[in-house]
Amino acid sequence: MLPSRPQGPAPSPRRGHAAELLSDRYLVVHGGYDGGYDREYGIGTAGGGAGAAEHGYLADGAVLDLQTNCWRPLAAEGASFTLSYKR
Repeated sequence: MLPSRPQGPAPSPRRGHAAELLSDRYLVVHGGYDGGYDREYGIGTAGGGAGAAEHGYLADGAVLDLQTNCWRPLAAEGASFTLSYKR
């Protein structure tokens, strides 16, 4: 039986994020806006704290394995970029 609450480092509370269910097993969450929640409460994001930008815009990601009920940080590769305006 799986625990009622997922285990592992869950992403911080957010809104305006992207989420996708892959292969009916993995829930992938990326980005969004936390309104500065991480800085205000001293809580790191799923990406180790690097995802919270100056105004609470997030660039981190996490994956919830629905079979094991465990969160894990999403590892991404490649160069990052800064938007010239907020979307």
